[in-house]
Amino acid sequence: MSTDAIPIPTGTASSDDLSEQRLTNEPELRELVYQTLERDGLITRLKAQLRAAVFKTIEKAANPNGNNSHPVPTDNVHWRTSRALVHEWLEYAHLLYTEDIFKVETTGSQHPIALTRTELLEQLHIKPNQNGSQPVLYTLLEQYTSRVIKITIIIIIIKTFFSFY
Repeated sequence: MSTDAIPIPTGTASSDDLSEQRLTNEPELRELVYQTLERDGLITRLKAQLRAAVFKTIEKAANPNGNNSHPVPTDNVHWRTSRALVHEWLEYAHLLYTEDIFKVETTGSQHPIALTRTELLEQLHIKPNQNGSQPVLYTLLEQYTSRVIKITIIIIIIKTFFSFY
């Protein structure tokens, strides 16, 4: 009996072949993973989160006491309304990191307290059930566009009427 081993084909490549194959496919694999993460929105969210962290760090370093170099009038109802509209829209659009930066930059002793959604609807004379699930900003634009279209139609009718005389 011989003690020499007979090589039996297993259908797998040697470890050297696997290393070569992995190296040639690695850029393709990286690209595929990156495209998938980008398509799913993870890359964008990570970039936004990183930007938010950078802005927070810069803001803290620039204003350790939370003082803002541009004071905002605390009794300005238009500013409070605008802030509430932007905040609600960011929340509705799921721009969480942008919203986070916005909160950091518009909160503090130099900024007025934000309007609640109820106060915002009341300030803009919008009925709560009229708004539905849309952000208030969308409702305002929809109402404005509707009014502009109605006014435009009225102007066209008037011009047409007077053109006959």
